[in-house]
Amino acid sequence: MLKVKMMSKKTLKMPCLFIGLMCFYTLILSAADSINWQDYQAGIIRNKTAEKIMIVDVFTVWCGWCKRMDATTYSDESVIRLINKYFIPVKLNGESNQLIQLQGKEYEVPVLLSGLGIRGFPSTVFIDDKQKVLSVVPGYIQTEDMKKILVFLGEKYYLKKNYQDFLESYKQPN
Repeated sequence: MLKVKMMSKKTLKMPCLFIGLMCFYTLILSAADSINWQDYQAGIIRNKTAEKIMIVDVFTVWCGWCKRMDATTYSDESVIRLINKYFIPVKLNGESNQLIQLQGKEYEVPVLLSGLGIRGFPSTVFIDDKQKVLSVVPGYIQTEDMKKILVFLGEKYYLKKNYQDFLESYKQPN
């Protein structure tokens, strides 16, 4: 006769706990190795409650420098970590005809971009939780320059000093 030994509940809990912790750890690591880009509408809704700055990557589908920025700057581990920690990341197609909101008003994308002085792509716009535009950075941003901008805005140094003074005292994040 075959004897089957039943496992106790305590014995079953340990492997389940281990597997659960491994799954959680894997999710944490995978979330940290990419930027969770949102569309503008989702970003503006989160911006009202999250008390974070929105980083808006304004791109076009044909823009080579936009693709390069995705492949280099936005793929850097430090940039990813800083954006995920301090910002609400948003992608906005600069040639879209959708209506978007800023400071309670609706704009067609090209009209808003023109009003912000955006004449080319890529461009990066930083909007605070009150929907005030903090900065518009035109063109491709190299990784090291992006890290400085993200620390300056994300750690709220902009409230205490100007960017030039910040750069004089800047120390590279790990």
